[in-house]
Amino acid sequence: MNKLMRKNGALVAAGAAMLLLGACGDTDGSGDGGVIIGDSAASTADGPKLYVLSSGSFKVLSASMVTDGCMIGVDKTLAEGGVIGASFPLTLDNTTGDVSLGNLQGNPLVPSLGKGKIGANMGTLMMETDITAEAPSMCKLHRKVTSILTLTADQKFTLAVTRTDSMRMMCSVPAGVGESCTSTYTWTFDRDTTPDGGS
Repeated sequence: MNKLMRKNGALVAAGAAMLLLGACGDTDGSGDGGVIIGDSAASTADGPKLYVLSSGSFKVLSASMVTDGCMIGVDKTLAEGGVIGASFPLTLDNTTGDVSLGNLQGNPLVPSLGKGKIGANMGTLMMETDITAEAPSMCKLHRKVTSILTLTADQKFTLAVTRTDSMRMMCSVPAGVGESCTSTYTWTFDRDTTPDGGS
């Protein structure tokens, strides 16, 4: 069985294949009252070193493995109209152990980069929703996102994303992008330590 450790060193055994530890309060010194997954000091005999992850804002540092079929600029900087340099909120639920990443969007409201559980430094976050653009645009579409989150160090992770937009109606899209499209890419994230926590 895999094992997780609290920040204070107390060992907690979790059931089955999903390992998650939630702690209330500011247990990592970040001031955000987030929860902790793993402990950088922990090294188990039957598994990998486990890393710390807590609630807060995380910034996109770089993109790789990009096939941007929807032409959403996943490998461009903010100055270029893209996403590199943008920050997204990450929340860990103390009760359920769910990890949510991204701003809420759509109907139903879901985090833009997905929600799911993390164990042994990895997890799958998913979302699916219908999106209606703000007026005066009349664009409507259906979006599905699957994100594979892999912790690479304390408060650092990669996110391998597959995003599919479909059933577009009255949407202005770049030339060459059809009614349905898929973009795949891997973003590298680090904790945003700016005073306002990023955008």
